[in-house]
Amino acid sequence: MKKITIVLVLVMITASLFAQVKFRMNGACDWHAEEEKSEMGGIRLELVGQELGFGVEVMGNSSCEDEPVEGETYWGEWQGEVFVNYHFFGNNSFLDPYLQAGYGCAGKDYWTVDEGSQELNISLYPSFSAGVNMVFKGGLILGIRNSYRPDNRYVPGSDLPVYDLSKNQFTLNIGHQFGGRDKRERARDERYGCWKWCWCEDGDCDRDDD
Repeated sequence: MKKITIVLVLVMITASLFAQVKFRMNGACDWHAEEEKSEMGGIRLELVGQELGFGVEVMGNSSCEDEPVEGETYWGEWQGEVFVNYHFFGNNSFLDPYLQAGYGCAGKDYWTVDEGSQELNISLYPSFSAGVNMVFKGGLILGIRNSYRPDNRYVPGSDLPVYDLSKNQFTLNIGHQFGGRDKRERARDERYGCWKWCWCEDGDCDRDDD
């Protein structure tokens, strides 16, 4: 799993160096709407073209303490999904609203220190989301997203009970955007006297002859 993650990150970073493609790495914190409290934290990796993006998000949480007590019962939960999304204003805009669809796996495991795993719940689920990011000069990203998960599905070929997912999920993101044509855009904008946040092709901006 670690090797797959490393390869995915390298592919995204390499691709972000070419054409109009950018790589985003975000920390994510999740709230279950029904419980209104922090549930999970994790990481989100996304490769964004001019409008279309795809990526993966993984989050988890655990009740483990620094020094687990023998005989006590603990739990750990996780969720991870792959997704595609559409960015309405493109990856160069400050305000970045988007729609997203994904498919994921979530689970929760209970165990005691001396007896090992006692119960494992696991589910597959579709996810439909709407969110908005603010992408600041320099690459800082702040974002919020609401997801709707209409179904809890058994893992095919397994008799494990499903994980009790909430249908609605609220997520906060903070991260950074890398790559793309940022450096070339800045050089071109300076050459033509454009505002550095604008998106223009050669000849679209007025030259500054001063």
